[in-house]
Amino acid sequence: MHQLSHQLLSSLDGDLRERGIWVIVAKTQGSVPRERGASMLVTATTAHGTIGGGHLELKSIAQARAMLKTNAQVATQRHFPLGPALGQCCGGAVSVLFVPVVESMRDEMLRLQTRESEGGTFEITRVTDTNETVTAQLVFDPWHVWIFGAGHVGKAIVEVMSALPCRITWVDERDAEFPVQVLGNVNVLASPTPADEVRHIPAGAQVLVLTHSHALDLAICFALLKRDDLSYRGLIGSATKAATFQKRFSERGVSAAQSSRIMCPIGRPEFKSKHPGVIAVGVASDLIQRYQLFRIAPTELGLDR
Repeated sequence: MHQLSHQLLSSLDGDLRERGIWVIVAKTQGSVPRERGASMLVTATTAHGTIGGGHLELKSIAQARAMLKTNAQVATQRHFPLGPALGQCCGGAVSVLFVPVVESMRDEMLRLQTRESEGGTFEITRVTDTNETVTAQLVFDPWHVWIFGAGHVGKAIVEVMSALPCRITWVDERDAEFPVQVLGNVNVLASPTPADEVRHIPAGAQVLVLTHSHALDLAICFALLKRDDLSYRGLIGSATKAATFQKRFSERGVSAAQSSRIMCPIGRPEFKSKHPGVIAVGVASDLIQRYQLFRIAPTELGLDR
């Protein structure tokens, strides 16, 4: 899952047959599949992203590909009532902006790239083929997840989390443990000193510690306890491991209030299984809920649906 700006810039750099149409939800009314600003890139052969699926998305893809066939250079807007006409029972209505991706947009895409990385609002305004000025607004609130450990559970968690709209940094000292290929929202960091990487974690990030070594887990946790700007610090393990680590923290002069920042065990305790896949689903579920509770605008990522 590459960032939107990456997909758009790739479209500009690709073959003419793969030039794209940027399809954006500009306005919504009532109950709809996705929020304003949801978007996708449609080429003659592919579609990246989603505006909600169902007949709305099929109609939008068809519209985009019709524009590609005529080499359209001007944006257009289409209004879709999500009732009997489209066979969807949402009952609301969606206005969709279709923007041909052309070379003159390159600087605009670079600004979009900055917003994706740093967060904030990005607006795109176009005069359509009906001479109407339409503005679509995209809101970015980057969701950073750092995962220390590339063992069986680490791999399972990355596989589940990589399907979500988050940015994963995956750290391990064993380069050979990483898969040959990972999805576009996963950054692999093979580091000989994983605990030293803690200083590079962005503020507000969620962090999971699940390495192959308890000593390494402990070193990473001590580094994490020096940070007071992270939204979550999770350590894999049993209640026994949690008690052992609490004792180690105390021996090093860490107060109970400070050490309580490390959550152990992780995931959903009601999921009574040690299978890596079940653990991964429980962890992902917990992180989503925590993200919704503590981040500024989770609805803009569609995580409330």
